[in-house]
Parts: sequence; structure tokens; C-alpha cells
Amino acid sequence: MKKKLLLSLLCGGLVLGLATGCGTSSTDDSKKYDINVNASENIDVKTYVDHDKDYLIVYLTNNNDYNIGSLDVDAKFYDANGNNLGDDSNTFLDFVSGGNYVYTVDLPHDDDYNNYVPEKIDLSIQIDQEYQDYVDGGTLYNDKVVTSYTKSGDEINVTIKNNSGVELYTVDVAVLFMKNGKPIYVDGISSYLEAGESETESIDIPEDWEASEKADEDVLIDFDSIEFVVNRASAE
Repeated sequence: MKKKLLLSLLCGGLVLGLATGCGTSSTDDSKKYDINVNASENIDVKTYVDHDKDYLIVYLTNNNDYNIGSLDVDAKFYDANGNNLGDDSNTFLDFVSGGNYVYTVDLPHDDDYNNYVPEKIDLSIQIDQEYQDYVDGGTLYNDKVVTSYTKSGDEINVTIKNNSGVELYTVDVAVLFMKNGKPIYVDGISSYLEAGESETESIDIPEDWEASEKADEDVLIDFDSIEFVVNRASAE
């Protein structure tokens, strides 16, 4: 079962690595696929293409000493002749200082609705300075959300717990399936948690469609580990 992480879930976060590793590879897919990035100062950007080439995974780190209240993101796609194939824009709130932020962007598709990686991708990732002047990014509790998982058959059971001591109205967690230090699939959980409360949700391990066609049976993706990005944990 194929899923795409909703963009509304993807805000600033802390990465927690489990199983065989922690953190993304220093080598991303930006050179392999001609992905160009224009980002605000002190925002580190890594880009990856998912295992089925359906969407772009954008992995950000906020190296500023303040929370970012609002972040405007834009992606533009081009063919070999420089023709624009489409674009995608969004705005995200509460990107925590020192934290990470993951979002996904659907890649363009052909006439048969098969997604593909275009010849060129331009990304713009900019702090909304006008909004920033009026907010301090709020109080965030990303480091007080504890994550864990167990694997059961063709799914993983993800547990998130609020250890902040306060009621959290917004808890967004991105779930990254990792292979060789790179995210190859992203899913997510969004919840409201009272102080001390835990919640467990099941996530299907996605199918490897190409391998399934060759084998003429369902084959799940091959991943090394699961990592979590606590995207946003806000009491407001």
C-alpha cells in the first residue's frame, strides 16, 4: 500500500534514529538529478528521491539560534529544453532551532500518470521575515516527544509519548524508512497528546512495485532502519 506523507504534517523537528543508524547520509541526490537549492541563511538542505521516484524528499536543518515561525517553500520542475513542467508551493510553521524539518513534493507525471524525475528541479526555501518579525517561533517541545517502534509482519507499530509535562495540541512525527543512510520512503503521524500520554499507530511497510512485477508477487521495500523526525510539538 503506497502512502505519501501529508505536507501539513511536515514541520521543524528533532531526529531520533533507531536500528542500524542515525542521521542522513552526507551525500544526497542533488547532483545526481540536478536539484538546485536557494535557501535562507543557516538552513542546511538535503534532497532525496524516494524508492519509486514518486516524490522528492527534502530534509532541512535549522542552524539558526532561534525558532523559525514560518517557512515558505517552492519547487519548480523543468524538462531538457527548460520548459516549466509545474511547481509546488507551501508554507510551514514552527521550525525549531537546531531541529530538522522534512517535507515531500510530488514529482511530475507523464500522460499515463507515471511519476518521473525531471531534468531539473529548482527549490526555494525562505524564512517569511515579515511574519518572523512578529513572532518568536513559539515554545516547542520537540525534544520531549519520545518515539519507538516494533515490526510486525508487513507493518511497523509506532509509539509516540508526550514527556513534556504539558498538553500538546500538535504533535507531528515523520517516519523515515532508511537504506544506506538515505530516506527512501516517508510516512507520518499527527496527534494531540495530553501530558504523559502515549499513542500507537500502525504503518504499512510499502511495496517495491518494480520488484513485485518481476517476482509476480508482493515484495516489500528493503530498508535498513527506521528513523523519526519529531516535526512539531506545540502546546499552542
